[in-house]
Amino acid sequence: MQIVNEKSKCCGCTACVNSCPLDENAISLSFDEEGFLYPVIDTDKCIECHACVKACFYHTGVIDIERISKNIHSYAVVTKDTDLLNKSQSGGAFGEIARVIIEQKGVIYGAAVTDDGVVEHQRIEAVEELYKLHGSKYVQSQMKDAFFYVKKDLQSDRWVLFSGTPCQIMGLRKYLKKEYSNLVLVDIVCYGVPSPKLWEKFLESYVSKSKEKIKKIVFREKRLGWKVCKTVLEFANHKIVTDGWTRLWGGGNALRPSCYQCKFSNLDRPGDLTIGDCWGIEKVYPNFVNEKGVSLLIANTKMGEAVFDKLKNNVDFCKVDINSVLQPRLVEPTKQPKNREYFWCDYKSMESDEFFHKYTKKPIREIVRNWISTGLNFIYQLKFFTRRLQ
Repeated sequence: MQIVNEKSKCCGCTACVNSCPLDENAISLSFDEEGFLYPVIDTDKCIECHACVKACFYHTGVIDIERISKNIHSYAVVTKDTDLLNKSQSGGAFGEIARVIIEQKGVIYGAAVTDDGVVEHQRIEAVEELYKLHGSKYVQSQMKDAFFYVKKDLQSDRWVLFSGTPCQIMGLRKYLKKEYSNLVLVDIVCYGVPSPKLWEKFLESYVSKSKEKIKKIVFREKRLGWKVCKTVLEFANHKIVTDGWTRLWGGGNALRPSCYQCKFSNLDRPGDLTIGDCWGIEKVYPNFVNEKGVSLLIANTKMGEAVFDKLKNNVDFCKVDINSVLQPRLVEPTKQPKNREYFWCDYKSMESDEFFHKYTKKPIREIVRNWISTGLNFIYQLKFFTRRLQ
C-alpha cells in the first residue's frame, strides 16, 4: 500500500504521517529527486487501517468551511507599530494577529528559518520570539510533528494560531477531524512552494565561495523597497544581496508538482483569515499607500472576523473590494512552465555554478532596460541640480 500514486496529488502537508496510530509510525517522509518530501509507507509495519488515506484531502476531499457571508470581508492593513512594520515583509498583519493570540496566553505555529537555513514550522508562545516567524519564506516549510503538537495544545485548552500555506491549513483541518473553538487558522496567498533541497544547494553555492557560515537570511529585504524582491544573505564580515532565488522560484520551474493544480488558488479559502501583500492598493486608495508595505487581510469566517475586531485598533485599515486588489493566486494556480522537465534534468546533471548561472542570469533585454532606466534617472537628477545651481 502506498498513499501517493501521483506526485501532483501530494502537497506534503504531513496529515497522513501524523494520523498513523502506530507507536512506531509506519509512514516516514523521504526526499525525492527534486528535493521535495513525500510519505513512504513501510509495508512491514502497516496494518492497513487507512487512517492516512482518510486524512488526505486528495483522497477524501476538502472540508467545507462555514463562511461569514457571500460578501467577502477584505481589508488593506498597516500596523501602527513602526518596529513591527519594519520587521514585517508587508504591512504587519501576521504580527498583529499573533499578538491577539499571545494575549490569550496562546501559542503560535509558523514558518521559521533555522541557523542552518532550513525552513520549518516552529512553536512559540512569547512576543519576544515572534521575530522568528516574521517575513515570507519562499521555500516549502518542513512540518515535522507540528500537527501533533497543535492537537496537544488544543486539547490542553490553549489558544492556538497556526499559519501556513492553504494546503497545510486544509491538511491540519483533516488531521484534527473536528472544529476547535480555540483554534485560529491563517492561510497565506501562496504562489507555490519551491524545493527545500534546491534552496539548500543555492545556499551552499554562496557558502562555498565565502568560506563562512551564513548568520542571517532575509528572503525579501524590505529596506530595499516593499516591492523589491531580493534575498539578503548575511555573513560575519559581509552580506550578499541577490535576486537569484527570486528568479528560480519566480520562474515557476522550482515549484512542487501539486502547486500547478492547487485546489486553493481561489477565494474559497481554508483559513479563518487570509493574508498577503495588498498589491494594487495604489490604484484604488492612493492615499493609503505606505512605502513600508500594506497587507491584504481577508476574514473568511466568524472566528476570523472576531480576531480582526480585536486587532483593528492597533492598525490603520480600510475596507477594500477584493476584486480591486485581486492577486493572481486568488484566481488560478501558477502555470507549469513548458521547460520544467529540462530544468530538473539540468539540476541533476550540471555542476552547481553552471546550473545557477544558467537559471539566475538576467536576460539581455532586462539588463538593457535597467541601463536605460538608470541613465534616464541620472539625466533627470542632473537637470534638477543644474536648475538649482542657476
